[in-house]
Amino acid sequence: MSERYARQSGILDPEKLRQTSVAVIGCGAVGRQTALQLASSGQRNLNLYDHDIIEEVNLGPQAWPAGALGWSKVEQLTEQIRADYPDAEPIPHRQRCPLTGVTADVLFFCVDSIETRRRLWEAYKDRVIFDARVAGEIIRLISVTDEEQRVHYPDTLFSSGEAMQASCTTRMTVFSANIAAGLLMEQYSKWLRGLPLDRDTLINLLAMVMIQK
Repeated sequence: MSERYARQSGILDPEKLRQTSVAVIGCGAVGRQTALQLASSGQRNLNLYDHDIIEEVNLGPQAWPAGALGWSKVEQLTEQIRADYPDAEPIPHRQRCPLTGVTADVLFFCVDSIETRRRLWEAYKDRVIFDARVAGEIIRLISVTDEEQRVHYPDTLFSSGEAMQASCTTRMTVFSANIAAGLLMEQYSKWLRGLPLDRDTLINLLAMVMIQK
């Protein structure tokens, strides 16, 4: 085992990370941070899906460097991972995630719409899924790893009109994205170790309140 991962190996087994393929669907604020944390933890097989380019409004909350303006999100993220985390093998897909053909064992839903989640769920409901939803300082994390959780997940797919509406200046912060990504990683690490997972967790960062369902 590389000394690089020695201090985390009791939590993130390097061999299990090597044997597991993952896909991060959506490489904006939460997806970018999730991909970076996966790569820095020793995740090797890492598929990245996003069709967008980096706009100025993305630079702050998504923590892109200024020189990335106008780049494809997945191409810039792939270049950064390859430069900083040589054990990772990121595969960029400059497109919306297709509804067939994704072979990854684990899918991280980091998209920004309930309708997109609904389509992805219908296509890949047999996979292990970790879903992060962030609106300002509110984070919801949903894990789907067994039949009980698969029964529960469709109940979380409310209509777009029922989604919490945040103003254009309170939609996302880099610290919310980092916290959400870290919590996704904790759920992933529990799954790799065969530990019980939290099915559905709501976190209000402003009030410092956590509710588990």
